[in-house]
Amino acid sequence: MSEAATKRKSYDFAEDPISVNLHRPNFPKENKETHRIRKPTQKQWYRWGFDIYEQRRSLSQKELDEDNRLMDRDDQVESAYERQYNEYDASREIYLTNAVDVTTYKADENGVLRPYETYELTPDLIDRVIGKDVVISGLYSCYCELAERSPADLGYESRVNQTFGRAGDSPVVVHVLSKPTEDLTRRFQTEVTRTYVVTNRRDTVRICLNLPAVKQIYNAMIVRIENGNLGDSPFSDDIKQHFLEAINPVFKLKVLEAAFEQSVWHFQYA
Repeated sequence: MSEAATKRKSYDFAEDPISVNLHRPNFPKENKETHRIRKPTQKQWYRWGFDIYEQRRSLSQKELDEDNRLMDRDDQVESAYERQYNEYDASREIYLTNAVDVTTYKADENGVLRPYETYELTPDLIDRVIGKDVVISGLYSCYCELAERSPADLGYESRVNQTFGRAGDSPVVVHVLSKPTEDLTRRFQTEVTRTYVVTNRRDTVRICLNLPAVKQIYNAMIVRIENGNLGDSPFSDDIKQHFLEAINPVFKLKVLEAAFEQSVWHFQYA
C-alpha cells in the first residue's frame, strides 16, 4: 500500500445513503446543507450516463465564411461546431428518485456552522431544492492520478490513487490494475463513448457515456484495491465481486482515465 494511503482514513464504498455537503458561500450569506442520497443502482448510473450528453452541431459553410471573415488568414478554419452540454436533467432525475432528506446549518455565537434542522424531502419540498445536479455530482466527485512507478516495478501492474475531498486527511484509495491487453485498450479508446446522429438533424451529433463498457474494462483489469472498504471489510479475493458491484461506474471511468492517461469525458462539476 502507498505511504499516502496508509496515513489516511479508508473510504467505504458501501455507504448508503451517501451524505453530500453543499456549500453556498454567497446565498446571500454563507450557507451549508447536507443532502442524504440513497446510493444509485448500477442500472440508474447506466441510464444517467446515456442521458447526460454533449451535442455538436456542424456549422454551415455560410456560418464558417462569416466567422472566417473576422479572422486572420492563419486562424481561419475549414470546419467547426457549436457545443451544447447537459448533465442537469439526468442528475435531477436521480435526485428526485433517491434523495432522502436535507439538513440545514446555522452559525453559532462563534460563527461556526452547526446542524440546525433536518427535513424529509417530501414531493413538495424536493421540487424546490436548488442545485440538484450539484448534489448528484458529489456522488462521483474525486481526483484520480497515476502513481509513480517504483524501481522494482516490472510494468505488469499500474497503480491509480483516487482521492476523495480536499482535506489533508481525505481518503485515498489505491486501485491496482493489470497491464491492459490490446483489446481492452482498443475498447477504452472506442467504446467508452457513443455517438448518434440526432433525429431530423443531420448536422448534429449527440455523444454520451457507455458506462456498461467502462464497467467491463475496469472489472477485467482490477487486481486489488487498497484502503477501500465495504463496511468494516477490506478488499480480499473472497469479496472481490462485492467490491466490483459496489463501486459506481463513474469512479471506474475516472480510474481508467488515469490508468490510460487519456481523458474521455469532461464533467460539468467534478
